[in-house]
Amino acid sequence: MATANPRPSLGAPLTSSQERLFPTLSPAQIARVASRGRVRGVQAGEVLLEVSDPLARFFVVVSGEVEIVRVSADTEERVAVLRAGQFTGEVGLLSGRRALGRIRASEASEVVEVDREHVMALVQTDSELGEVLLRAFILRRVELIAGGIGGVVLVGSSHCAGTLRVKEFLTRNGHPHTYLDLDRDPAVQDLLDRLEVAATDVPVLICRGQVVLRNPTNQRIADCLGFNGSVDQTRIRDLVVVGAGPAGLAAAVYGASEGLDVLVLETTAPGGQAGSSSRIESLARFEGAGVYYAATFMEAQLCRGEEVMVVGGGNAAGQAAVFLSGTARRVHLLVRSAGLADSMSRYLVRRIDDSADIVLRTRTEVVALEGERHVERVRWRDGTGVETRDIRHVFVMTGAEPSTRWLEGCVVLDGKGFVKTGPDLAPEDLAASEWPLARAPYLLETCLPGVFAVGDVRGGSMKRVASAVGEGSTVVAFVHKVLHE
Repeated sequence: MATANPRPSLGAPLTSSQERLFPTLSPAQIARVASRGRVRGVQAGEVLLEVSDPLARFFVVVSGEVEIVRVSADTEERVAVLRAGQFTGEVGLLSGRRALGRIRASEASEVVEVDREHVMALVQTDSELGEVLLRAFILRRVELIAGGIGGVVLVGSSHCAGTLRVKEFLTRNGHPHTYLDLDRDPAVQDLLDRLEVAATDVPVLICRGQVVLRNPTNQRIADCLGFNGSVDQTRIRDLVVVGAGPAGLAAAVYGASEGLDVLVLETTAPGGQAGSSSRIESLARFEGAGVYYAATFMEAQLCRGEEVMVVGGGNAAGQAAVFLSGTARRVHLLVRSAGLADSMSRYLVRRIDDSADIVLRTRTEVVALEGERHVERVRWRDGTGVETRDIRHVFVMTGAEPSTRWLEGCVVLDGKGFVKTGPDLAPEDLAASEWPLARAPYLLETCLPGVFAVGDVRGGSMKRVASAVGEGSTVVAFVHKVLHE
């Protein structure tokens, strides 16, 4: 195997930023770590952790030298050298994901080895060590993301909806990856030819330099990268949270902090979803290929220097328009009403009025989107007639329908598909659901005892982040009541 030259900055005396990445533990701190694990000797060249192994072990160097190596095809690159008092690990250790690099003793050494469970306990019970370890873990993950060091290469096109989906899945889950754009790098086509990849197979994900996934689902990507490897599916939990938005995460954190065994289930990534509306027609084939339901940094980079359209008159649309005006050449904000005063916060209306890069088009609606694989033109109608304009990016912020179809027939939904809870459940709702208890449902409880709904999915909720967090923390008190019944 060929070896690339190591990065000289990490072999030389550490700078202040590198000291934060690779801090040195004191003898007293090493002793506290050792009390949770075992001290053992390792030989020169011995591999302590291999690429894509489960991150189930953590090492502190007592003496000697341990190197972290990035492996790519038939070459390897030394990323860092750890000496006495320095330690391995990054955020993936806490979530039980797979190793992104090879950890190897570069000379005969002595290390403290601690398994993941005891590292978690150490972080939770030793505030001093916990702060040192967590800061280093987080900073290392940030460096990995910035450098695209993650053992994953995504080959795709900005005109392909699947590419945006996969890129968003990796980015929102904080997994480092390298992106190769077929539209900007003709040499990438040679790579696809060698892999015998057809246009219909794009996007392509090369996982750990070994597995080639062609237009993979999010589930296949998660399986390949070991996202769920640490989850014991046979274990019975005190609390299962479906959805990792603000409400779900708050419920999980508060529940775990109060001693509950919690499992969070999420289809895409922590933080919630932008949502899409089934009421919007004629848009499905352009979703992710010119039609978006969120305006984040990633989407903003796709339309840098271009004209974009934002559809909607609420706060989400106003925030998107203001944010995109920082990168787009011009933002067209389309609303069907006569203005924004009745539907948008006053401060956003002022910012839109003051921006020369935002054009407000009132009493206007989209007639059609045109293009082949990607949106190329937009046609809209206002009081003066129909106009067609060359716009390739449309942000739809007209409200969302809840993802509750899977709950139909299980819990009571209101007329818009939101889950009814507590006092909103009428006597006839409880009778039809055969409510089995003498007591009425708790404040956030559905028609099924022990099943609660919080956040945006709940009928009558405020649909705001702060409110969702409040509901997520409040519901834990009711969970405790149910568990004690």
